[in-house]
Amino acid sequence: MQFNTNTVMKKWYALSCKARSEKWVFQKLINQKFEAELPLMNQTKIYSKKIRTTQIPLLTGYVFVKCQPSDEITFCQFPNVGRLVRSQNKIAEILYSEIEALHFICGKITNSKVKQSKLNIGDEVIISKGSLFGTKGVVFTQVSKHNYIVQLTNIGVHLEIEIPENQLELISK
Repeated sequence: MQFNTNTVMKKWYALSCKARSEKWVFQKLINQKFEAELPLMNQTKIYSKKIRTTQIPLLTGYVFVKCQPSDEITFCQFPNVGRLVRSQNKIAEILYSEIEALHFICGKITNSKVKQSKLNIGDEVIISKGSLFGTKGVVFTQVSKHNYIVQLTNIGVHLEIEIPENQLELISK
C-alpha cells in the first residue's frame, strides 16, 4: 500500500502575519492551494449617519494553515507574512479541535445535533459544550442516568471529571 507523503505529513499550524493583513494572507494561502482557516467575528461600529458591521479576525496577526513544516519557505515569500509559530524552538502544532473552538466562540458553529441516548464505559468522547469544549476523553463510569465520569486525555494531566451526557459526543470508531 502506498501513501502520499504530502497528505500524511500535513498538520495544522499557526502562521504569524502583519496585523490587518490576515484576510489577504488567508486568501493568498487559498490561492496557493493550501487548506487555511481564519476565525472571524463581527464588529459593529456606530457612526453619526450609519451603522457598519465588519468581520475582523478573532486573533489579530494569525492565520491557521494545514501544511508541512517545510512549506514555511513558501510563506516567507509572501509580503506581510512572518513564520510558523514556535514554542521552545519547535514549530507548534495546532489541534483542529482548537480551531473549531475558535469558530464556536465566533458563533460560526452551533451544536444542533441530536445526541445519542447512551454511552458505554470505555467509549472515546469529545466535550461539545462548556469551558472544556474540544477536549477528548474516555468514559470511565456512569454516576447517574445522564452523568458520566470522563477521564480527560489531551490536557497533559490525568483528570477525572463528572460531565452531563448532553455535553458529550461519541467519537466515531
